[in-house]
Amino acid sequence: MATPTRPRAVAVAGVAGDARARARTHGARDVGVARGRGAGRPRTRAVVASRRTNARARGTVTATFGVDEAAWCATSSYAMYCVCRCSRAARGNARDVAFASSLASLAPACVAYGALLIRSWTPETLSLMMPGSLEEGLATGKVQFIPTLSSIMTLLSARATASSAWTHLLCVNVFVARHVALKTFERLRTHGYAPPSAHTFVLATLLGPLALLSHVVTCWAFDCVAERRTRGAAPTA
Repeated sequence: MATPTRPRAVAVAGVAGDARARARTHGARDVGVARGRGAGRPRTRAVVASRRTNARARGTVTATFGVDEAAWCATSSYAMYCVCRCSRAARGNARDVAFASSLASLAPACVAYGALLIRSWTPETLSLMMPGSLEEGLATGKVQFIPTLSSIMTLLSARATASSAWTHLLCVNVFVARHVALKTFERLRTHGYAPPSAHTFVLATLLGPLALLSHVVTCWAFDCVAERRTRGAAPTA
């Protein structure tokens, strides 16, 4: 009697099919992993490149901090220190009054400005400050040696010149703060009262000319109000 071989053949075919399916599945996984590794390499390289770029940028920023930047920080800090002490001198603090009364308070800023000016001076500085020539003036009749906005922009584009110009402005601010402090203290000592000056010292930290204008206007308004009050309080005949 012959044994049935068909079901056994079907079973063998099914096992072979399962093996092929597993092989395909594993192959797809291997391909996916390989693709994932390959796709991750550009991303890793991009991250490394960005880190190197950031490191180079930080190195550039560190390298650009030199003498001019240090002078800018030092003079700005000293100007703020002087303005703060002048504001206290206006209220009658003895030590701060002595500091503001002495011209030595202006000396460090002026010395720093002179040093920065000498350091920033180049052969082209004078020609940019006073452009023109005597021959051209005699030939054309035009006025020469007058600074122009374009020449000033070119002059201030250099770091050393910009730092010296900034120190020049800070010297003016400190001088204005000192003047306001001494005038306010003088009125406080003479009359027992003085116009408010806090807003003037705030302006003196950066805007010296406006601070001086503010002091003049404040004193004028304060005197007008005080005069009206004196007239109103005077007894009438």
